[in-house]
Amino acid sequence: MKGRPPKPKAQHKKQGTYRKDRHDPAPADVIKKLPTARTWLSKRAKEKWRQAGTILVKSRLLTELDLDALASYCEAWSSWREAIDAVEKYGQFVDTEHGPKKHPAQQIAEASHRTMLALQERLGLLPLARQRLRVDTSGSDEKSKLEEFVDS
Repeated sequence: MKGRPPKPKAQHKKQGTYRKDRHDPAPADVIKKLPTARTWLSKRAKEKWRQAGTILVKSRLLTELDLDALASYCEAWSSWREAIDAVEKYGQFVDTEHGPKKHPAQQIAEASHRTMLALQERLGLLPLARQRLRVDTSGSDEKSKLEEFVDS
C-alpha cells in the first residue's frame, strides 16, 4: 500500500488524536478454529496452512473471506520453496547455446515471492498491514516490543 504508514492506536491516544470511528478495529467475524486445509493444496502448502493459519487464528485476523487468500498464499509459498530448492541444487544460471541464462526456477521464485508479499499484506501477516487493517490483535497474550515502546 502507498502512503504514510499509520500510527499505532496507542500513539494516537498518547498524542490526544485518537478517534473511535477511525482507530477502533473493523468488525469482523473471526474464525476461532482453523478449518482443514484445502484438498487441492500441495503437501508443503498444507504444512504452511497449518503454520500461518494457526498464527492468524490466534491473532484473531482470519475470517471466512480470507480462507482462499490464505490458500493462495500457502501455494505461492510452496512454489517459492520448491523453486529455491531447485536453484540451490542446479544454480542460478544455466548454460545455453547463447550463453548463460537465468535458471527458470529463479524466475518462478521471484514471481512467487512477489505473490507471497502481496498476500501477506492482505492477510495481515506483516506488522504494518495489521495497522492498516485496523484489526484488534489484543487477543494475543503478549505485547509486541513496539507496543511496549509506544506505551512507555
